[in-house]
Amino acid sequence: MNTRIRTLAAACAALCLLPAAHAADPAPASDWTVPMSVTLVSDYIFRGQSQTWGGPALQVSIEAAHSSGFYAGFFASNVSDHWLPGAAVETDLYGGYRTKVADTFGV
Repeated sequence: MNTRIRTLAAACAALCLLPAAHAADPAPASDWTVPMSVTLVSDYIFRGQSQTWGGPALQVSIEAAHSSGFYAGFFASNVSDHWLPGAAVETDLYGGYRTKVADTFGV
């Protein structure tokens, strides 16, 4: 009976060490980041003009950025049809390149 308890205790100790051994070998960092956001705003204002005519807007954005500095993204928001009759949603595709010139300055 004593050997059974010792064997069981050794097996439990080995199982407890497995996650620590696995954590010691982290996966390599990805070259890609994919930030996403969903925002509810009280009024969508662009360049000083309300795009929702004073109403709320639901906005969604997703971007894929590579460690080389290149990025591309998508933005969508509901809009009022006061500017463009029949308009309901604004969608924007964008892309570019960003880099740091110094620790506190990027372009």
